[in-house]
Amino acid sequence: MKTLKKIVTLVILVCSMNVYSNDSISCLSEAAYHEARGDGISGMQAVMMVIINRTKYPHIFSKSICGVVHQKGQFSYLQKKHRKYDSKLKKEVDKLAKSMYNAYLQNDSEPKNLSWARQALFYNTVKFGKGFVFIKQEKNHLFYTLRKIHKYG
Repeated sequence: MKTLKKIVTLVILVCSMNVYSNDSISCLSEAAYHEARGDGISGMQAVMMVIINRTKYPHIFSKSICGVVHQKGQFSYLQKKHRKYDSKLKKEVDKLAKSMYNAYLQNDSEPKNLSWARQALFYNTVKFGKGFVFIKQEKNHLFYTLRKIHKYG
């Protein structure tokens, strides 16, 4: 009977992890698609990195990917009622999000073309003020980190 309880508990745990990861992948994919689809794959990867990086600072953001994405006022696409999809591009972004999420779970480093995004916590199409450190421009977006985080790591 004890063994059966352990097996049931393990199955429940594994099932709940898969739901969580599917939700996380979906949040990552949707945010990257809507925020940076005009910036190509590298732009969407960079947005995904910002989201993943934010989970490392739960005292500022959220510890979950969906929590970061749905944090009030952070992602402009959430304010729009009707969102259109290019189904072919969305499928590509879904695969990319799954790959980025799996690397995140395994504590892998970022893709080689994104080593510059390791500390990126913000992006926008306009310049930020003094409290931010500019990292790089990727197509239409400027990427930043917080001055304190940049200085003290």
